[in-house]
Amino acid sequence: MFDGPDYRKALDEDVFDRWLEEGRSSKLNSEFMLIVWDDQDQVYHPEYVSDRAAIEASGLGHYGQTNDLRSIVAVYNLFSESRVSFR
Repeated sequence: MFDGPDYRKALDEDVFDRWLEEGRSSKLNSEFMLIVWDDQDQVYHPEYVSDRAAIEASGLGHYGQTNDLRSIVAVYNLFSESRVSFR
C-alpha cells in the first residue's frame, strides 16, 4: 500500500490488516483508523478515533499538503474497511 511516487515508503498490507484488527478489538470504541506518516521517523503508524469530529480535532494535516512532521495519509472505517474521505 502507498507505493508510488506520491509516497515516501510503502506500507505492508499485513501490517495494515493487523492495525485494522487491533483497532476493532480495542476497548476504546474507535470507528476510524488514521494512517499517519511521521516524517521524522520515516514510518507510518495508526491512530484510532471514535468519530469524524475526532479526526478534525487531531490537528493533523493532509499528507503532502502540510509542513508538519506528522500528517494523515488516509482514513479507514475499522468495520467496513473502506477508505473514508475527510476534510
